[in-house]
Amino acid sequence: MTPLRPATARARVAPWLLLAAACLVVAALRDDRAFVASGMTYGNFDVPTDRSGIETMLPGVPDLAHARRYRFGADVPVHATPLVALGVVFAVFLVLRTWRHREHRLGIRRGWWQWVSFVLARIGVLRAADAYPVARCTFGVFPFLNCQYCEMASGACPLGVVQRSVADGRVPFLAVGVVTAVGATLGRWVCGWFCPFGLFLDLCERGARKGPVRIPRAWRVGKFAMLGLLLLGAAALPLAGVDGVSWFCATVCPAGSVYGLIPYYGTTAAGPAADALLRFDPSVTGHWLVWGHLLFFAGFLVVTFRVAARFFCSAACPLGAALGLFARVALVRVVHVEEKCTGCGACTRICPTGIDLAHDDFLTVSDCIQCTRCVRVCATGGRDWSFRVAARAPAAAAERT
Repeated sequence: MTPLRPATARARVAPWLLLAAACLVVAALRDDRAFVASGMTYGNFDVPTDRSGIETMLPGVPDLAHARRYRFGADVPVHATPLVALGVVFAVFLVLRTWRHREHRLGIRRGWWQWVSFVLARIGVLRAADAYPVARCTFGVFPFLNCQYCEMASGACPLGVVQRSVADGRVPFLAVGVVTAVGATLGRWVCGWFCPFGLFLDLCERGARKGPVRIPRAWRVGKFAMLGLLLLGAAALPLAGVDGVSWFCATVCPAGSVYGLIPYYGTTAAGPAADALLRFDPSVTGHWLVWGHLLFFAGFLVVTFRVAARFFCSAACPLGAALGLFARVALVRVVHVEEKCTGCGACTRICPTGIDLAHDDFLTVSDCIQCTRCVRVCATGGRDWSFRVAARAPAAAAERT
């Protein structure tokens, strides 16, 4: 690797940051935040609407969450059940992610960052408990996977926003601006340090019987293909008269299953979901829907535990593909320092996506989620943060002269 000087790195990033700033300005002028909030339709205290997305269940499974009405005030009792339930989940995730876990760098534990983002993404539990009217778009569009149709969501998922915008013939300036700004500065650092779904996958990895495996190179193209299909489907399905605005969220996205559909089937829609499972009727479309969601998620768990926890991140995540497009220009990234590498292979063995950054091709570097496990295990400095390598480059050049 040829380290970039800080000035060169900033010059590469500057055009992308200008593009991101322009998108965010246009989004503010068009009030895109209101458009985003109108698509987060569980309950109606913040954005009264009849429009639905993933939560529109097919015949046989009533859309109970969409009919919910939130009320706030001194005379409205707080519903403690969601507060207690999600509070327990918060506590369990925190203990599992940080207990005896020393995976950190620069004095910061990665598990803490993931846990904090998970809490922020579900701060809408205060709304679901009738405790405080936290708006669905409180934090705008997140730069990570977040099922925005969950009753407890406090920010939108960029993939959901993009699908709905494309289907409506709108340019998703807000989502594009956020993803471009984050991608140009942090790259896929978000995937490794701040994605709540990444927290779930890392917990699954700790419970798996074996460590990460090397994912075939050809499969890594899958996330870019999925990004293209997401855009194509959002544009083409409405033209064909198919209600497929959020087809990816409703069928493929495992984050939507973990933080949206599965909790919905287990709580608000427990009765209809149990009826679909126990009294399956082939003539009822909604029964196929419930079984399909659960079987798909079961298959996903098998792949996660038996193949690689981060398989989805590497081979199928459209947002990972979008952030990976900035892999070579992002200011913050993990890089291979050739002159310090001994070729021991420790970095590859511990990498959750099974890559070797010594191979400096696009598919490899775009798969790095910057968890810095390789930085931690490398005793010679063969892996390091890009900004630290760039800062040392001028000094090293001065010494040689």
